[in-house]
Amino acid sequence: MIEHPFPDTWQELQVGVCRLFNEIGLNAEVGKVLPTPRGKVEIDVYAVDENSVDKIRYIAECKNWLTAIPQSVVPSFTSVMHEVGGNIGHIISRKGLQAGAIEYTKNTNIVGLTYEGFQRRYFSVWY
Repeated sequence: MIEHPFPDTWQELQVGVCRLFNEIGLNAEVGKVLPTPRGKVEIDVYAVDENSVDKIRYIAECKNWLTAIPQSVVPSFTSVMHEVGGNIGHIISRKGLQAGAIEYTKNTNIVGLTYEGFQRRYFSVWY
């Protein structure tokens, strides 16, 4: 694990997610502004795998809430992800996702993880 699993602020969470993406070889940045059909949107963490044939794009929504993420967050994130051309989406939070949000993400290219789970997922794959 690279960081404490419970950052104090949402900004620290975003920076930690960005750092992890960069450490595993992606080109990541915090607060990337991208165009959509409905105007511009700011992405919490945007990362690109420059070494992949298709330049796989990762879109991360970071929520440092003290409660699990409700289902209502997932559809709006899904829309943004598709409108900016994201290939893989992550909803990263302190407490994970509620049952309805977990169910919504099944059979999609969106993964909901706690920050600790996110770190474990990528360090177990890359190291």
